Parts: sequence; structure tokens; C-alpha cells
Amino acid sequence: MENEAQQLRDYIKSTEVQQKVEKESLELQAHFVIIVGSRQILLWDMDKEGNLAAEPRLVEMSSRSNRQDGRGHYS
Repeated sequence: MENEAQQLRDYIKSTEVQQKVEKESLELQAHFVIIVGSRQILLWDMDKEGNLAAEPRLVEMSSRSNRQDGRGHYS
């Protein structure tokens, strides 16, 4: 996992990204997403310096009644 975090860190600190953020007065938000099985998503925030938050947070899933099937129908 550290390798993937390093890839994100290198990307957000790259010259291309930093120039775009500065030139366009953007606020940089980076997130490391970990999918566990088929139902849990962990979101780990990374600051503009490339530091991961102390712990990831669990993303709440919407209720199943709001999900569309492959035909565009809600279940």
C-alpha cells in the first residue's frame, strides 16, 4: 500500500499539477481509495504536502433502493 500512496504523493507534487493549481487558483484535494470486498470503501485523505491522514474513513453507501440495474431501472 505504501507504493500506491507514494504514486499519489509523487503525482500531486509533480510540476504539472502544482503549476495547474497555482495558475488556476485551485484547491488541491487528493484521496487514496481502498475498496474492501464488494461493500466497503475506505477513503484516505492526503494533504497538499503528500501526507496521509492518520486513519482512513469509511464511506457510507447509499441504500440499495437508490441503485440502478444495467437497464436503468431502480431496484
